[in-house]
Amino acid sequence: MFTITISGPVVVTDDATDKPITDAKRLQTFDGLSSGRETCSKYHHGELADLELKGGAVKLVFDSTKKKLRVVSEFTSSRKLTKEELRALVDDTQGQWSDGIGEGCFDSVMDKRKVFIDLSPDSGGKVKATQTDDGKPAPKKSPAKVASVALGKAIAAGDLAKVKELVEAKANLNTRGQYGYTPLIAAIANDHLEVALYLIEQGADVTLADNDRDTPLLWAALRADEVKRHQNVQLAEAILDAGAEVNAHNRGGVTPLMLAAGSGAAKLVELLLARGADVKAKTTGKHNGGCTALMYASGIAVVRVLLDAGADPKAVDDDRMHTWDFHTGAAAKLLKEKAGVK
Repeated sequence: MFTITISGPVVVTDDATDKPITDAKRLQTFDGLSSGRETCSKYHHGELADLELKGGAVKLVFDSTKKKLRVVSEFTSSRKLTKEELRALVDDTQGQWSDGIGEGCFDSVMDKRKVFIDLSPDSGGKVKATQTDDGKPAPKKSPAKVASVALGKAIAAGDLAKVKELVEAKANLNTRGQYGYTPLIAAIANDHLEVALYLIEQGADVTLADNDRDTPLLWAALRADEVKRHQNVQLAEAILDAGAEVNAHNRGGVTPLMLAAGSGAAKLVELLLARGADVKAKTTGKHNGGCTALMYASGIAVVRVLLDAGADPKAVDDDRMHTWDFHTGAAAKLLKEKAGVK
């Protein structure tokens, strides 16, 4: 097994003076701060995800020799990475430090100590990467794990023939991948309709959600905007026929109907309503609480369908915004008329 360590400079600025902190004793108090369970490897995708790296928490480490603070992310790998792979990992990790999990993981510390922690300063030193062989053999992958990885790759590529081959070889249809995606969710997220329909036909669990509690039906509604021709109507029917709950929502209370409305997918909206979707359901998220499908709606055609189904044109969200505040032109005018507002 290999330990891959990527480290870079950190600049901590005092809010009161707006100058970088250079006092070693003060800098040392930041030593050991970490992003905890949030790791860079959780957000790897594409070829980087195929490397199956583990770890990568964002951690602050005080270099007692140079009396400077550095940011360190440590990964484990079953093999030594090539130069190209290591470069890709470094680039991705730097992105996570600045615009990913590192962007907000130290917010509470900065607020409490009245400082700003910059994990990607313009100056302060280079990013370094090392690979160390710990001498331990890589754990052997079970046949089930190998099959699951192969199935994930085949689904991402939309290779239906390979998917069928792996399913016939008893690959797990409900295994979890990156972000908690099941094979079915991965197929839907990549707009591979035939693959998704095949997985459902073979018994994939249509109720299993990903880490954000987005179900296959939510994903079908979300991607409806990208498949305008068929709007995922056939897929949604198959998911519902297999036992999915039409009103199952994610962590923010967002329902499939809301996402279908937001995708401008009038046909899909009609299907969901016909199958019992709650046209008056509201979101529960901190930043978009109280929103209805009518507020999400894209296009006057969807607005009309929702109104005909009993959507409330007078509804307001948690920020006291009305339905028409989310729209312009004919749609806003129609909503005001229905609400009796001039």
